[in-house]
Amino acid sequence: MSDLKCENCGFAIDEETVFCPNCGAKIDKQKSTKSTVNINNKELNDSIRLLKGAVTEAVNNVNESAQKKIIQITTGSYAKSPELVLSEDEVVIKTYHCAAIKWQFCNGYLTVTNKRVIFNGVSSKSRIEKEVTLESISGIDTYYGMNVSITKLIFGIILSFFGLSTMDDNGAKLIGLIFLMLGILLIYLAIKRTYILALYSSKASLSPINIGAGPASTLGNGAIMSLQANPTSETDAMMKEVGALILDVQTLGDYAIEKWKK
Repeated sequence: MSDLKCENCGFAIDEETVFCPNCGAKIDKQKSTKSTVNINNKELNDSIRLLKGAVTEAVNNVNESAQKKIIQITTGSYAKSPELVLSEDEVVIKTYHCAAIKWQFCNGYLTVTNKRVIFNGVSSKSRIEKEVTLESISGIDTYYGMNVSITKLIFGIILSFFGLSTMDDNGAKLIGLIFLMLGILLIYLAIKRTYILALYSSKASLSPINIGAGPASTLGNGAIMSLQANPTSETDAMMKEVGALILDVQTLGDYAIEKWKK
């Protein structure tokens, strides 16, 4: 079936038609052909538009995925807290992302349930877990502040002054710049935030079962570093709340779960 139409009334006609069988008008082949070409061009443009839309959406999805990965890496959230295996009637009340070392993709999470307090240290290739039953917790010790390495600080200052003095010599500007950068790096590493959270248990005792040789170093075992990792934006809130949270659960039961889940 031909796509040609009468220019006068729009009636569908064949290529051999000379006069429109509907209105009797003489068929202009050139105009009819142009109409067909215009229709085909419109369909082609619509297809191109749909294709562009699909490509744009695919690119946006790729960019979004890449941005999420970049955010994960730069914020140190590459290693996620593992899912906890809960006991009968156990409910997770609150989880704090309380420790992180970005360059090792190492993170620490403290989770309070209605039965336990659990610490999970995770990295891309290792995991460590410590827990204590909530009813046995008898005390909490916390500290939040700054940790200054005097040795790194002194060496950093010395290297910085040496680098600045060396840069005055035109022939040693590059060497001076290197020493200056090393000094600034040492000063940066010498000062960092630190915290301590210690939970005391009335039922604490040495475990009679001790299996495995354990890690010989931190290489490939970044989870161990979570026990001494840097605090995060949630650490201070954890230290302020965890005592009241544990006490509420110990004394108020299910009401505390509703209160702290809000």
